[in-house]
Amino acid sequence: MNDFQFSVLEYMGKLENGVLVILSIIYKKRYFEGTFFYTDQDMVFTISEELQELIGDIKKHPNYIDMIKKILKMVVPYNEIYNQLDPADFNKWIDKVTEMEALKNPLIYGDSESDDE
Repeated sequence: MNDFQFSVLEYMGKLENGVLVILSIIYKKRYFEGTFFYTDQDMVFTISEELQELIGDIKKHPNYIDMIKKILKMVVPYNEIYNQLDPADFNKWIDKVTEMEALKNPLIYGDSESDDE
């Protein structure tokens, strides 16, 4: 368990009947991200594909239960935060990805997005 460090990066907001959280995960001095979704009764912990390639299925990890306990101690209890959050807004993330992709593939002066012009 000492190979893993967790911290809450952002409360994304309400999603359906639960709370969606983005987590920072440090594993053997490397940075990864994951998500933690929880309701008053259930929870789902996911990790990035890169981390999954290193450790395999997180649910089969020998310290999975300890990881969940550690994350539960870090997040605000469901009944205290759910009504304080706005619905999760993924538009800002979509806009950011679109913006980053535009930087990777800028139009060269004189080029157009359409061949019809």
